[in-house]
Amino acid sequence: MKIRTDFVTNSSSSSFIFNEKGKSQLLKHKNDIKNRIEILFAEDEFWKNHQYKIDEAIDFFEKICNMKPLEEHSLEDIIEAYNFYYLGKNMYLKEKDASEFTDKERRIAAADILLDIMDYKRCCEGYERDTLTGAEISDALYDAFEKKNSWFADSIHDDWLIQDFEGMSAAALQLAGVKAGELLGIILGAKYMYFYDFEMHYIIKRAIEEFVPDVIACTHMG
Repeated sequence: MKIRTDFVTNSSSSSFIFNEKGKSQLLKHKNDIKNRIEILFAEDEFWKNHQYKIDEAIDFFEKICNMKPLEEHSLEDIIEAYNFYYLGKNMYLKEKDASEFTDKERRIAAADILLDIMDYKRCCEGYERDTLTGAEISDALYDAFEKKNSWFADSIHDDWLIQDFEGMSAAALQLAGVKAGELLGIILGAKYMYFYDFEMHYIIKRAIEEFVPDVIACTHMG
């Protein structure tokens, strides 16, 4: 699932993200998925002559099974994944007025805003922490709403603040101190991620999806 198409990185990477149910399904069907990978690999003409070998594909899959909780990943890896998944299955929020959000929707939107703030601060200010303080959140939202001095001017985040500044600010401040990985988990309804510094083997993605339909996976193309 690749949502954003306008974000550019210097290299390709990949991520597999799971909720609790997805992780359980992955481990339950681990051997079935391995067998499916071998079958798909043998049937695929491209991979027969590619640099990857079946042993490498199986090794990659084993590493996915040893995924870490989202909050244990670096800010850089979380932001890289965020910029491709964006709102995930919650894209409908772009068309909804923030004043009509449910508490859950407002929390998701606030988490999205905070990751966008972290992304900007990391790129432009050398920010390295994976949390934001209440003061940092308040300052960023004030710059966006009052001073119109914001990296997300004319964006959906700007719209949400205009539609319900008080509600969105309150929701964002409730997430002060929450790690970037947990924020991504709020957005995607997920708990775990395996992050890989190279382009994924699409056969592995296909095999996993046959047994774990809720997996969120993509290659972050550079």
